Amino acid sequence: MNISINWLKEYVNIDNLSIKEIANSLTLAGLEVEGFIELMPLNNVVTARVISKEKHPNADKLSVCVVFDGTNEYQVVCGASNVDKDLIVPFAKIGAKVGDITIKEAKLRGVESFGMICSEKELGIAKESSGIMILPNDTDLGLNISDVVGLGDTILELNVTPNRPDWLSVIGVAREVSAIFNKDLILPTKQRITKQQQVDININVSDINACPIYTAKVIKGIKIAPSPLWLQARLRAMGIRPKNNIVDITNYILMEYGQPLHAFDLHKVGSEINIRMAQDNEKIKALDGKEYSLHKEMLVVANKSNPIAIAGIMGGEEYSVDDSTIDIILECAYFEPTIIRKASKRLALSTDSSYRFERGIDYGNTINILDYAVSMIIDICGGVLSSDIIGKQFKEFDRVTVSSSVIGINKLLGTSFSGVEMVKALNSLGISSSLKDDDIKSIIPSYRNDIYRMADIAEEVARIIGYDKIPYTMPQVEKNIDIQNPRIRYTRMIRNKLATLGFNEVVNFSFLSQEYQLLFDKEDSFVKLLNPISVDMAWMRTSLFPSLIKNMQYNKNIGYNSIKLFEISSTYKSRDKDQLADENLHLSIGLMGDFYDESWVQYGKVEPFFYLKGIIDNILSGLCLSGVYTRFDNCSFMHPGKSATVKVNEDIVGFIGKIHPDFDDMLDIKVPCYIVELDLGKLIDLGFNILEQNKSAMKYKKFSRFPAIERDFALIVKKEVCASSLVDTIRETDPLITDIKIFDVFDGKPINFGYKSVAIRINFSDIEKTLRDEDINPIIERILKKLEESYGAVLR
Repeated sequence: MNISINWLKEYVNIDNLSIKEIANSLTLAGLEVEGFIELMPLNNVVTARVISKEKHPNADKLSVCVVFDGTNEYQVVCGASNVDKDLIVPFAKIGAKVGDITIKEAKLRGVESFGMICSEKELGIAKESSGIMILPNDTDLGLNISDVVGLGDTILELNVTPNRPDWLSVIGVAREVSAIFNKDLILPTKQRITKQQQVDININVSDINACPIYTAKVIKGIKIAPSPLWLQARLRAMGIRPKNNIVDITNYILMEYGQPLHAFDLHKVGSEINIRMAQDNEKIKALDGKEYSLHKEMLVVANKSNPIAIAGIMGGEEYSVDDSTIDIILECAYFEPTIIRKASKRLALSTDSSYRFERGIDYGNTINILDYAVSMIIDICGGVLSSDIIGKQFKEFDRVTVSSSVIGINKLLGTSFSGVEMVKALNSLGISSSLKDDDIKSIIPSYRNDIYRMADIAEEVARIIGYDKIPYTMPQVEKNIDIQNPRIRYTRMIRNKLATLGFNEVVNFSFLSQEYQLLFDKEDSFVKLLNPISVDMAWMRTSLFPSLIKNMQYNKNIGYNSIKLFEISSTYKSRDKDQLADENLHLSIGLMGDFYDESWVQYGKVEPFFYLKGIIDNILSGLCLSGVYTRFDNCSFMHPGKSATVKVNEDIVGFIGKIHPDFDDMLDIKVPCYIVELDLGKLIDLGFNILEQNKSAMKYKKFSRFPAIERDFALIVKKEVCASSLVDTIRETDPLITDIKIFDVFDGKPINFGYKSVAIRINFSDIEKTLRDEDINPIIERILKKLEESYGAVLR
């Protein structure tokens, strides 16, 4: 919203205030001034009459004119096609600076020129112009053009919040300025015109809730012509190009009061106006020249047969005022904001009128604005009022009364303002308020649809008295702070751990498309959003890893070779229809490509599965937990030979593995992709009690100073035997066993079909001495015997 300072001065005396003071004070009161534009005055540019025009002797497209400024005559060469004798035009004399050009005496194609006849673009009051600017014939000669067209002004650029439609008008801003600076507000007055004739026009409103007020008056015998220069100047300052006197007056009042008006040609409309909902696919050609197909939820203004306007948005081209119009119907109405908002969005059509209607205009001032507009039209355009208010279906405006208290407002604001100060601030805004003891009673004006409770009254008090008058205090902080929530604490620990290990955290939306999620989960567990952003984000995630796969795939496609990502977030699974969904905290980790960054250091090749397993073990150890890995059976999207479930205390807490090759093709993944999904909430719950118990009884275990002994051997076992089972059995055999590693698994010739070879390395160590063969050989014999009895294992 742009506001002209010169126009603002008509309603409030701000001559002694600087632009900076006004801007700072408005911003502090909540009406943000984003910037301002200086419309610099032009010197030595005056109004002049073209007293003669001759064809240039040496150029077909140039004219030689003589202009008269009321004192002297000047010969000027002009290239505009619309220049003609007896026109009044802006004339820049020698020495005038117009834009970046300084006017000098010149000779054009052999003819001397002593100035320039200017266009609107050259004067800086329009972005484009098709020729010179033509001024009204009754314009006095020799006037400074800045006074005529409204230059020498400052335009404030305001950022108006949606809850304050009253600020979308010059008077609304003037009211704010008068309250802030304690200045008198001077509102315009016009004499009410009485009707001289009666015109029978029927107005019918089909839905009084959609259109609570619809008023109109008929004015006959008007003359369509250019607007007076002062009116044109006001509109140009607000960024509106003048058109004709009727349209300009409706735009002027729109900017002045924030009330949209619309004028129809009486003879084109006929004798009946209906405000009704549109019919599906009903058509209207609007003033922008486009044809719009309407919807049954849109409100229209119609005559007996056709829509003549899209209510609150734009009029119809066929029924508009043009140069031949002599009789008009002037409409002034209040339309329900949500209906206008929906129609504007559905049609992708936003106008100055719809922008105000959808925020809510001044409900209680509609009839007064219509009277004011009629008076202004008759003053400028002539004509007579031929009917009084037509359309008397009104939904009465219910004034809102808010009761508040001085103590309550001060408690909300943390202030000690007096009741007298509060009432003075409220009355300065037009909020009629009275004080009785501690109670304040406020009658809310119709232009303030944002006030309906004590907190709103408190905000108005704070704004006008000044936010800077509110004392600042430090917030009270309790000395005894509760121990941080364990989920937050241990989630942070895991984030730091993964970042230290070279992983990057990602944050995704919590929704995915149904089609994508069906690749990894069953539909009966999905949670659907009632109002999704888009079709691709209509369902809540049941797992994190599908989003992580998308992240890795995207990064791989744009050229990253080493991809190590993780995400910690909530997942959602459906329960019964009458219950909320289950929300669980999950951790997902992903690897793709060469998970070691490129370096001069040559790393040994590590199977990504075991690398990720080490990451999981690292996380579990931080929670004082240990995991057991078992084959992940019957999972369509995981590789059957490179995947496992993760168990802690016999509870399945997640899985690890490689995406199935068939899904690589389906998802267009070019390189192997490994993922982990853990129920982090469950892990933290399992580990919390252990961590809390061990915190106070933490002990350090002495390590052996003597060299350890390693023994390697390979066992032949059936394929279905898990290596982890072998490890657990070996570990239980003797306390001298300090470490066990599986360093090779092999099947194929010469191993018999259905069997595999598992190579195991065992470390032995004693805290008291150096071990010898005679110490560990009996242990190895017991190990082999135990493995043979439990699994049928034999040495290879």
